[in-house]
Amino acid sequence: MEAIEQMEIELSRLTEELTSREQKLAISSRSVANIIRKTIQREQNRIRMLNQGFAERIVWSGEQRTSERERA
Repeated sequence: MEAIEQMEIELSRLTEELTSREQKLAISSRSVANIIRKTIQREQNRIRMLNQGFAERIVWSGEQRTSERERA
C-alpha cells in the first residue's frame, strides 16, 4: 500500500514539473513568435522604403529626360 502512495506522490510531482515546463515552453514559443513577427515587419518596412526610393528615382529620371527633350 505504501508503495502505491509513493508512486502517486511521485506521479503528482512529475505532473507538476511537466506542467511547469509546458508553461515555460509556451512562453518561449510566444517570445520567439513575437521576435519573428517584429523582424518580418521591420523587413517589410525596409522593402517599402526601398521601393518608394526606386519609384522616386524612376519618376525623377523620367522628368529629367523630358526636360532634356524640351531643351533640344
